[in-house]
Amino acid sequence: MAAGVKGTVLWGLGFLLVGAFLGARFSGLLGQRGEEAPARRLEAYQGRIAELEVALQVDRLAQEKLREEIAALQAERTLLAAEKAVCEKRLSGQVAESPPGLVVEGLAVRPLLGRPRHYAWEMVVRRGGAALDVEPVHAVLTLSVAGRLRDRPHRLGLRELEPGGGADLRSLHFRHFAVVDGVLVLPPHFQAERLVVSVAEEGRPDSLLLRELPWPGDAAVLE
Repeated sequence: MAAGVKGTVLWGLGFLLVGAFLGARFSGLLGQRGEEAPARRLEAYQGRIAELEVALQVDRLAQEKLREEIAALQAERTLLAAEKAVCEKRLSGQVAESPPGLVVEGLAVRPLLGRPRHYAWEMVVRRGGAALDVEPVHAVLTLSVAGRLRDRPHRLGLRELEPGGGADLRSLHFRHFAVVDGVLVLPPHFQAERLVVSVAEEGRPDSLLLRELPWPGDAAVLE
C-alpha cells in the first residue's frame, strides 16, 4: 500500500515537472513571438518610409526637370517673339526708326517658385538701324546686382551669382538679335537693390549701353 502511494506521488510529481517544463517552453515561445511581431511591424514601417523617401526624391527630380523644360520653353517663346517683332518691323519699314547701335529690350528678373533666393533673368539684345544684310555683331555683356551685404554697400557679378560660377563677362555673337538669360542665386545676408546690365560691341567703347532695373519683390520688367 505504501509503495503504491509512493509510486502515485512520484508520477504526480513527474507530471507536474513535465507540465511546468512545457508551460515554460510554451510561454517562452509566446513571448518570443510577441517580441517578433512589433519588430516585424517596425521593419515594415521602415521599409515603407524608405519607399516614400525614394518616391519623394524622384518627385523632386521630376519637378526640377519640369522647371528646366518650362525655362527652356519660356526662352524659346521670347526668342520667337523677338524674331517676330524684328520681321514685322522690317516688313513694315519701321526699323529705320531705331537708331544704329545696340538696343536692349525686355530686361526682366523674377523669383523662381519654390527656390528661395533664386531668380531668373532674361533680355533681348538687338542691332538698331534699318540695314537688312549686315555683318555679325560681336558684343560683350556684363551683369551685376547692387545691394547691401551686412549693412554695407556691395556689388556681385555673374561669377558670384550664377550657380557653379562662371565668368563676369558673357560674349554675344548675332546678326540681328540675341536672347540672353540665366539664373542668379543670392548669397546669404545679401539684400539686392537693383540689377545692372551693360552691353558694348567689341572694339567700340562708344557703343556702351547701360540699363538698370530695381530688384523685384515679385517681378520686374524693363521694356
